Amino acid sequence: MVKIGLIADIQYADRSDKGRCLFRSSLDRLKQVVELFNAEGLDLVVQLGDVLDGNSQDEKGLAQSRSELDRVLEVLGELRCPLEHVVGNHCLALPRPELLRRLGLPRAQRILEIQGRRIALLDSLAVSLYDKNLDPKGLEEAHSALALGQAAGEPWAVDWNGALGKRQREWLRRELLGPGRPGLFLCHHPIFPSAARARFLAWDHQEVLALLGQNPAEPVTWISGHDHRGGRALDGANLHWTLPGLVAATEVWGLERQDRDGFELFAPRLSSSTASGHA
Repeated sequence: MVKIGLIADIQYADRSDKGRCLFRSSLDRLKQVVELFNAEGLDLVVQLGDVLDGNSQDEKGLAQSRSELDRVLEVLGELRCPLEHVVGNHCLALPRPELLRRLGLPRAQRILEIQGRRIALLDSLAVSLYDKNLDPKGLEEAHSALALGQAAGEPWAVDWNGALGKRQREWLRRELLGPGRPGLFLCHHPIFPSAARARFLAWDHQEVLALLGQNPAEPVTWISGHDHRGGRALDGANLHWTLPGLVAATEVWGLERQDRDGFELFAPRLSSSTASGHA
């Protein structure tokens, strides 16, 4: 079994709490989670996006975001196993090229291989209005996806969501049809309506669900964050698990474990996270 620790929506900021987001104390809870992960002897930890909350895009705001990211990475640096990251919408408070460099990522979308098993790390902000570094074609796709959803009155059609987009969905289709297809998919945005509230779903969640459902004989697991309340549901044999946000928790009670297809998955067991509004 491959032992993987998962954490979502740390969303640290050196500022006062706002609503149910407990920004400053999130770092203390992260320290607790790191200690719990280290006690398990994990093979890998994956941070599922929104590692920081972010600030304004002027020089003062960017400097503050850099400082806050450094503080989070310092705590995560205490992990005694490899660490990987998924990009979330708040992560893009920093320019994408700088963010990827600081997180040590060659790209946001990629395949990991560990002990003969393949894991897909996906980028649900590949098409979004949060990404100020999008090329014109990607920006056009983002505006189109948002406009179509808003015209249909879809609750997920808000500017703080995003999509995998056409190019990444085609890449995902090839991975799913090829040999040694991944069994574990890690992404910031949830895609299954029963596992998260509708306003937190990726813009193209329906298209992605259709891809995952093409081969029901080979079930997969999709783990995400973004909806701080969390959720879990089965779509046939496919498991969709939305982790509650660390920023919205008051206490860490330990770890919960989920065994799926050769993966032993660990996530923080948090106090009730019932955040509403912006994720």
